[in-house]
Amino acid sequence: MNTYFFTEGSRELGFGHLTRCLALSQALHKIGLESFFFINGDDSFKNLFSKQNYQLIDWGNNLNKCFDKKKNLVIVDSYLASMKIYDQIVSQSQISVAIDDNCRLNYPINCLINGSVYAKILPYQPSRQIRFLGPEYILLREDFLKEKPNKLSSEIKNILITFGGDDVRHLTLPLLKRLHLNFPKIIKTVILGSGFDNKNEIIRQQNEYIKIIDNPSISTLIKKMKQADCAISAGGQTLNELAFLGIPTIAIKVADNQHNNVSYWSAKGYTINAGNYNNENLFDIVIKAIKKLSSLSERKKRQLMGLKLCDGQGSNRVARQLLQILENT
Repeated sequence: MNTYFFTEGSRELGFGHLTRCLALSQALHKIGLESFFFINGDDSFKNLFSKQNYQLIDWGNNLNKCFDKKKNLVIVDSYLASMKIYDQIVSQSQISVAIDDNCRLNYPINCLINGSVYAKILPYQPSRQIRFLGPEYILLREDFLKEKPNKLSSEIKNILITFGGDDVRHLTLPLLKRLHLNFPKIIKTVILGSGFDNKNEIIRQQNEYIKIIDNPSISTLIKKMKQADCAISAGGQTLNELAFLGIPTIAIKVADNQHNNVSYWSAKGYTINAGNYNNENLFDIVIKAIKKLSSLSERKKRQLMGLKLCDGQGSNRVARQLLQILENT
């Protein structure tokens, strides 16, 4: 029995949808369900999906090419799909699932997944659909699940800077320069995703205290995360990964759809909210936050909250329940 994912990812759109769909497909594989992906985007995610079966296609405008017969389990993770597209997918599916972040639509599907820390307060309309809401359903790739929480150092020796697969706001370079000016003897580890369009300029900053990691494998990414004493990150899927590893993080909102994620991780006491990417005082706020995190007790407190909220079992919980639903249908 196969699972079919309809999702999107590119240099412009980012890769958050892809990584959490990949996480769920890995959990489904462990219980005997194989996955195929229809992906709207470009080929910048190739390394991420090197072991997956997928077709690169604008599926929103070509659904007839994706359905040769009714499919058992279809999962949609999209900011682009309209209600009309969801209706078409539902009509061709035994069980239909939507992965959501911000109550974008009144989804006409069987099951809804929202693993956000704020999911349970969103104004979802009453429905008979099965809902998996809250951080107990955070979808993490299996590579992370093999790891133990980070052991915190007594002082900050390494700061991780990561904006995911791309950096559409071009924050990495000016932020790196400002951090090096203020913390010249602290190592700054910078993760460059495949969607960065100014890599060469950033790589030229490399020195004894600035380490540039270009398009790392998942194992290298995790290794670099675990070497960090704190992190600076955009407000997407990476926050969940850092929380699971227990890395105190300063979060920056780089897109409107990250507002709730950044705000509520901060409200729960895990991240420090640095605000919006275009805040004229953004870098001052980040510098102040790093100084606050220099306290080991402060980092421990935030680490414990991240670990409490993200236990890493979300993908497995969803996969087991989806299999049960299929078997009972």
